[in-house]
Amino acid sequence: MTNEIFLHFSRCAKAGFLFANNLNLIDLNYQGQKFLAKEFHEVAFKIIKKYKKSADIEIIRNKEVKTSGGETAIADIIVKSGNSNSLIALINSTTEPDWLQIQNLAYTFYVFGQAQIKFDSAFICFVSKEYVNGSELTYELLRIKDYTKKVKNLQSRVQSVINKSKEKIRNNVLPDNKMEYCCIKPSICPFKKSCEKNAFPEESSILELKDISFYRKLQLYRAGITSYKIGLPMDFVLSGKNDKQVEYTLTNKIIFDKKEIKHWLNKQMAKKFVWFLDMETDTPVMPISNSKRPFAKYPFIYTLQYSDLATKSKGSFQKIMPTALTALVLKDFIENFITQVNLNLFAPIVVGNINKVKEALRNASIVLPNSEKEINEVIKRLVDIKVLFTDQLYYNPKFKGSTYLKDIIPIICPEISYSELSIKSGLQAQYEYRKLISEKADVKEKVITELKAYSFMDVKSLSSTFQFLLKESGLNM
Repeated sequence: MTNEIFLHFSRCAKAGFLFANNLNLIDLNYQGQKFLAKEFHEVAFKIIKKYKKSADIEIIRNKEVKTSGGETAIADIIVKSGNSNSLIALINSTTEPDWLQIQNLAYTFYVFGQAQIKFDSAFICFVSKEYVNGSELTYELLRIKDYTKKVKNLQSRVQSVINKSKEKIRNNVLPDNKMEYCCIKPSICPFKKSCEKNAFPEESSILELKDISFYRKLQLYRAGITSYKIGLPMDFVLSGKNDKQVEYTLTNKIIFDKKEIKHWLNKQMAKKFVWFLDMETDTPVMPISNSKRPFAKYPFIYTLQYSDLATKSKGSFQKIMPTALTALVLKDFIENFITQVNLNLFAPIVVGNINKVKEALRNASIVLPNSEKEINEVIKRLVDIKVLFTDQLYYNPKFKGSTYLKDIIPIICPEISYSELSIKSGLQAQYEYRKLISEKADVKEKVITELKAYSFMDVKSLSSTFQFLLKESGLNM
């Protein structure tokens, strides 16, 4: 058993079993966090070793042990001083350690004890909120917090989880756990989607209903209601959109408000020039300026496609940040983007997720105050094609309640497919982008090519959706 198997079993038996038997089901965001942790470990170890340099102190890194019972664990850092041993876990975050990280520390503490390496104390090292990504990380910016008492109190629980986990693995039968609140707390389980497929029907699932919290849907699920075809409780009030969705799905009714959609399309084409924009974003763990919080969203690649209605010409522009996000790199990226999109100052910029793009650009304007005015002018020109689907001006039961273009495009433009691409989602793009920080040159080149292909496909999906709506409305671009 490893740290990760233990952590999943400590969440629920089903998650632990799935992790132990099928790593491919893991959410990419989880893998991305692991990748970033590796980079932080390198820096933090060097700093701690340098700061604690002393004749009577020995610092050991990445010490791995295995017990006679088969449990394995890796200690990020062990500080030995005389007969005293201290365990330090490293987490690449500027926030307080969460439940899973403390559980992880407790497991490591237990396994080393079973391997006859006893610790007197246990700490978690993370980064001060004052740290700015791209600047030098110093010892003063590290925070080392004592979790000895909590970890010792958790030792009996750790042993219990390990014993139960081994029994489940030996039996080799997927535990029949129902979905519970642990699926979303303390943090979203990376197997949640896999469990949803088994727990809810493919058609008319209550998961399709929007504007309802997952917590509320879990309550329905526990009451035996997995589909709205079964009928919802009398006290369960649906919003107007959800009510229509249920009606349209049960009657297999397709809605296409030709008048409103035509009005929206004509408005975008009034300037005889239309931009289509895809912008992929990352959420760096460390702030990239002292004016912004950690996990803020920033762009790292954009693809712009244009249609000039007057000349009947089309073209595209694309740029990617080839290195880690810093204020200086972001400045060059944003300036390039503004230059391209301002080749036509008045044309609308059609996007598929306006909130994501707005947030990324606004965060960039905080880091780059000299560009704030120009960025805000670009934001004013953004228009969201998604509104036609969220407002149910066009609704097809085959969308299954989704307003996400990747769910809609296979229905309206089946010739467009992401199946041949290495990168198939924005989350995966974010994970792959993080490889540019430290991978070798040949790997970086491959990742850049794949990211560009993915972003181009996204903007192609966007423009094709626009073209489909034009055709259905009886208009031409």
